[in-house]
Amino acid sequence: MIKEKTSNPPKEESTTHLEQVLKSVDSIKAARDMAAEHGKEQRPFSALFNDYLAGHGLDAAEVYRLSGINQNSVYGIVNGRTKHPGRDKLLALCIASGMSTDELNRTLRSCGVNALYPKNRRDIIIAGCINSGMRDVVKINIALDEEGLEPLDV
Repeated sequence: MIKEKTSNPPKEESTTHLEQVLKSVDSIKAARDMAAEHGKEQRPFSALFNDYLAGHGLDAAEVYRLSGINQNSVYGIVNGRTKHPGRDKLLALCIASGMSTDELNRTLRSCGVNALYPKNRRDIIIAGCINSGMRDVVKINIALDEEGLEPLDV
């Protein structure tokens, strides 16, 4: 019996490896080549977030309520009218949707916002709340306040 040859997709290079390669990029041509081969387009938060809600069958109104963000602001963010919402508002929406810390960090990075930083006390408390299943941003803000940290600015 003859086996059909299957083609495997190319293996994606690790970010750590690509960071090393990036250090050697010393011309616009080299930068263009690397961008063409490895660069990913940033997607607006609204697209990423709405895809997440639809993919997980979440009730948008409930997620918006749990985020603690006022109605006008939340609709501007999720409809894409607000072009550069603050990190805290994006965090609040990700948290309220029940994203894991990995999903949240991937979403934030994908739209060009800093992920949770494991050496930042505030981010550590936020991650602990997320990992414990907390979705209500008001409760997370209470936990932050109890630690003497700034609440999420929603």
